[in-house]
Amino acid sequence: MDKSNTGKLFVGNLALDTTQEELSAIFEPYGQVVSCSVLRQFAFVHLQGEGAAERAIRELNGREFRGRNLVVEESRGRPLHSTKVFVGNLSGMCTTEDLQQLFQTFGKVLECDKVKGYAFVHMENKEDALQAIEALHGTSFKGRPLSVELSKVQPSKQAPTGKIPCVNCGKQGHYAGECPVGKPSLEQYQSQAAVLAAAAAAAAGLPLQVQQSVHNSVYNTSTFDPTY
Repeated sequence: MDKSNTGKLFVGNLALDTTQEELSAIFEPYGQVVSCSVLRQFAFVHLQGEGAAERAIRELNGREFRGRNLVVEESRGRPLHSTKVFVGNLSGMCTTEDLQQLFQTFGKVLECDKVKGYAFVHMENKEDALQAIEALHGTSFKGRPLSVELSKVQPSKQAPTGKIPCVNCGKQGHYAGECPVGKPSLEQYQSQAAVLAAAAAAAAGLPLQVQQSVHNSVYNTSTFDPTY
């Protein structure tokens, strides 16, 4: 999928019982509907195609749909103070809509990003998120016990893209590829790669134990290629 031609749209003022199929149908004339997530009275639509999102906004914003005037605009991302919850050990049968309905019983769900086996649920209110965690962690859902906890991602602490902190000479202020002392050993390269892999896991919001597992897996491999 060419992500450069995919636009994310916010669709508001929907009827309570609007379905994913109904909403997809009104956007399909403007481009390929990559995904459509319907929440309570609003939705997010990913529309692919050159200029597709702009055309949809121009034609559909303000249009009457099931007795309501649609609000269609470019998604501006989540509110600054939303709370991100990690949900792990998901069944293969679990859908985005299933998770949205599950968490909506505790408060307003802003968005749900599901990946194979786990998901991130963004809730408007932190207290609601904490209640959901307390109530749902360890409970059976679709035949599997859920792992539910606050996401530990800290975006402001992300390492710069493509930069591995130097552990070769022990000095700060430069990166591995810029070290003036010399080329690190294979073990040091493994350590550097493990740090970067763990940082990527943290940026993805994975739990601490998963981050540690990623670090150890990369560091202990005997087939590591030091080329980067």
